[in-house]
Amino acid sequence: SSSSSSSSSSSSSSSSSSVPTTPSPSVSVVTSSAARASPRSTSSAGKSPRAQPQQRQQQKRKSPNKTSTTGRSPRKAGSPAAARRFSPTTTKKSVRTPSKRPAFNLRPKFTKAPVMPEPRPSPSEELLKSIPFCPKFFPTPQEFANPLQYIQKIRPLAESSGFCIIQNPHVETWSPEQKLDTFFRNVKENIAKRGGSSKAEDLEFVTKEQAIHRLRERYAGPVEQFISCLCVFLAKRKTPLTTFPVVDSKILDLYQLFLGVERCGGLEKVTKHKLWRHVTIHYCRISPVFTSASFTVKKWYKALLADFVEDLRLNHPRLYIKFLRLDKQTKVPAKVRRALVQLPEDDSFADERLSQEERELTRNFGYDVGERFTLDSFRVLADKYKAKFFAYTADDAAVTPEEIAREYWRVVENADSWVQVYYGSDVCVKNVKTSGYPIHDPRSQASSSAESSASEWGGWNLNYLPQAHGSVVKHVKQEIPGVVTPFLYIGMLFSSFCWHTEDNYFYSVNYLHAGAPKQWYVVPASHSRQFEEVFREQLPDVFRAQPQLLYQLVTQISPSHLVKKQIPVYQWLQQPGEMVITFPKAYHAGFSHGFNCAESVNFATVDWIPWLLASADDYRDVPRSSVLSPEEYLLGAARATLQGVYTEPRTVTMFVEQLSKVIQTEKERRESLLSVVGQNSTLPLPSSPGCTVQCESCLRDCYFSHVLCTRCKSTPLCERHIGECACEEFTPAGLHLVMHGKTEELLNLFGELKEKLDELRRQ
Repeated sequence: SSSSSSSSSSSSSSSSSSVPTTPSPSVSVVTSSAARASPRSTSSAGKSPRAQPQQRQQQKRKSPNKTSTTGRSPRKAGSPAAARRFSPTTTKKSVRTPSKRPAFNLRPKFTKAPVMPEPRPSPSEELLKSIPFCPKFFPTPQEFANPLQYIQKIRPLAESSGFCIIQNPHVETWSPEQKLDTFFRNVKENIAKRGGSSKAEDLEFVTKEQAIHRLRERYAGPVEQFISCLCVFLAKRKTPLTTFPVVDSKILDLYQLFLGVERCGGLEKVTKHKLWRHVTIHYCRISPVFTSASFTVKKWYKALLADFVEDLRLNHPRLYIKFLRLDKQTKVPAKVRRALVQLPEDDSFADERLSQEERELTRNFGYDVGERFTLDSFRVLADKYKAKFFAYTADDAAVTPEEIAREYWRVVENADSWVQVYYGSDVCVKNVKTSGYPIHDPRSQASSSAESSASEWGGWNLNYLPQAHGSVVKHVKQEIPGVVTPFLYIGMLFSSFCWHTEDNYFYSVNYLHAGAPKQWYVVPASHSRQFEEVFREQLPDVFRAQPQLLYQLVTQISPSHLVKKQIPVYQWLQQPGEMVITFPKAYHAGFSHGFNCAESVNFATVDWIPWLLASADDYRDVPRSSVLSPEEYLLGAARATLQGVYTEPRTVTMFVEQLSKVIQTEKERRESLLSVVGQNSTLPLPSSPGCTVQCESCLRDCYFSHVLCTRCKSTPLCERHIGECACEEFTPAGLHLVMHGKTEELLNLFGELKEKLDELRRQ
């Protein structure tokens, strides 16, 4: 073992073999000649070298050629230049043999703060930079006035990339301050219109807590496992960790603190050579402006980590190496590899592997409910967090978008930093009674505010987009948040929306009102199956625990994995004033670069209707319930067409084609089931929207028919799962078929729709 290993071992006092404790590092005992050679040790004894010049002269006359144990004359050794050249590893120390010594030492031997090298782009970073950008369109004010018509115009050019960007021509020249002021003004005016005050502070919203380091690895990442083992150790020592320490208004990352101290040589070297400031800035990411941070960090290390780290090195070497992540960042010496072969497996820490509680958390993984904020209070928090995270005090120009993206994917992929943020996502405009767009005053027939802003927003006011010309969801009476009414999204640094598609493969539009940019990554629908395969390959254990993983918006993987598999991915850094349009079944993900305010809503054009039926079939395999029942939607569209809601022949033609398929499938289903079941009955079609029966097995909407067991009175089942009845005496003859609406009634409605189409074509 090297001298650094022996010094670190000597700092461990002999205590209980199960939980060894390490006292605070003390000054090493050196020989008298070494004490004379070091001005620091002389001054520590209370005697200044300047106070005894006669003694030094006498020593020189007595032994002018005598050297100290360091190989230098006392005079030279006592000079300031010699003090700088002096290496503490050459001094003789009285070392007390510890009761147990680590089998190896991986700590570096440098004696001053290492120079942090400039981060070199990793292969994954190079792949991220190679991702192409999606197309961006600049409509004229006339084209901008009809949003859905313009989207249909650019669809052949943009759908192959999965999404596109549309620039609002009216706000393109606005300053960031003007965009933010406009958003706050609209929020205040909308609150006032609905009987509230005119203060933006009245917009309160509940956030979600997002642990960024869990988005991929869940509770199996190194930072989670390190904290888990630390909690077990401290609990056994009767000093449980109840809260995380806070330094400079920021949670202290204990795992990064551990890495910093170990990679700088251990506690004794970091203290002796004054490396705490280096560890504090470069590993704990505390701003250098906070002058007392290194002292506070040192205090917390001694209180929480010192004994734990020594216990790892002495009693749990495999776990110690695992936490150092030597397999990914450091080449393990051959001597250490030979030593590891002889070490036994270590299972003494119950939390080294996922405990039963953590497995249950993984199975039901989701975001915790965060705090309640106002716009102003959240903005203050977001700006402060970003400044503390990147340890700078200037404006946003101090950190580039590339640096933010590199840091984000490092945390997601490595899970070696504790990063937790808030996200005000899915804030329903109807619930908070305000929007970033002007809203008509419900107490007045006049809509001057909305009309005055018509030139500003064109037809892109998301509160009215679902009812715009060309929309095919005008007849939907259900209150579906996100489809009929928009959502607000108030984000901060690293607030994330994980990989997902829109419900029922809807289109979506996301408008960034103001604030920091938002990063987007999108995979087009043409490669959605390949995307799902790569996702399952990357996270097989998580998929086994959560079959609905792709629909829960809680899992993130780097797009670099998709690029390696040659799956097309496109990106864009959305700026305020830009609209992101995602096409049906396009997987998309991203994150915010700081405080920002966005608004989003789903919409549908005529080409979306086949995607509705496809989504319902895909959801049966998961299983997952559908937001819209395809049968209910098409039946409602047919009735709305007969009432004059839809008058375009192209739209009505699509209704006729899809309704024909649905009715024909239902007719064949009923004929097949009637030949098997023992009983049947016919009920009227559901009169209230959304009141459909779901199959217990696949959650499919059984709008036209479902099956019940007459013996066990089981829950409804679809025709595909009638054999899954839990009744022990199950026989097909004991099944009861419940039909909603007669087949003749459905055929008559279809005939009327065809006549309406012929009438529209003649006009």
